[in-house]
Amino acid sequence: MTLFSQKMIEKLWRSNSLGTTKFVKRQEEYEEKSEISLCVKYTLFFVNFLSCAVLTCGFTGFAIHNSLTTAKQYPLERYWHLNKILFVLASITFVISLFGIIGSLREYLKVLSVYKYLVVITLLAEVIFSVILLIYIYVPTSRYNIEFFPKGSFSLDMQNYGDFDGFAMNRINSLQEMFHCCGLSDNDDGYMDWRTTEQFRCDNSKSWNNLACTVPKSCCRHPKLNNASCVDDVLRKRPIDVQDNIYIRGCLQGFHEWVEINGVNIIGIMFGIILPEIVLLVLATTLMNQITKQLAKWEDSDTGSITSC
Repeated sequence: MTLFSQKMIEKLWRSNSLGTTKFVKRQEEYEEKSEISLCVKYTLFFVNFLSCAVLTCGFTGFAIHNSLTTAKQYPLERYWHLNKILFVLASITFVISLFGIIGSLREYLKVLSVYKYLVVITLLAEVIFSVILLIYIYVPTSRYNIEFFPKGSFSLDMQNYGDFDGFAMNRINSLQEMFHCCGLSDNDDGYMDWRTTEQFRCDNSKSWNNLACTVPKSCCRHPKLNNASCVDDVLRKRPIDVQDNIYIRGCLQGFHEWVEINGVNIIGIMFGIILPEIVLLVLATTLMNQITKQLAKWEDSDTGSITSC
């Protein structure tokens, strides 16, 4: 039972001494004249309920599954901390949706006010992030100051590649295959970065090391060439001599190109997230205004005062 239904019943039982018929009649008149739109109220309620149930459970479930299988199936977790991001998103979604559910269902102004401010803060954060993304995508010079690519972790994994760290090898291979690149640098001879690593450098004192002057097989341009002949002695050769067999550009360049190609899709996803939240904000504001009007109506028609929740 909502706030206004409770107040109406109390008033009617106090003031109406003519029986149940008039009570029911006045209650029907109240329902007809209510300022609160059931469409607005229950749309806000169900959208928040679905967000709480579906998105929160989805984010949490995927994060748990990701945590259990990170080593093999999600080697890039260490770079972008996907699990932590998903848990944070799940927590934020749950808290905001809970305020929306309670505030809309019980018509509590204070709860709806908190919900509104939380949505506004979330929207501002998303808009700021979207602007940063736009700058990163369409202003190439900004990429020297805005770092989305994990250069430090990638460089460390390059040094630990191979027998030193199997997980590092999986992460490096995944990135190089994803962005069609080899090495770290933001230039056309990034594959030469492997000369500085223990496993692949040409001046390796270990005569038994058959990886000297090569690069990881994930640098191979064609899957059928993903063998020793693809990477054999490439660090002794010029880019023009090996570009048909391996990717010669560094992964920074590959990542930047991937971002430029998928920039429209990335912005579209951000817009698809922001637009529904704007609709929710409008619904919450509308419902709050309707509750305020209804309170004012009852205050005008009653000698006493009604305290809003």
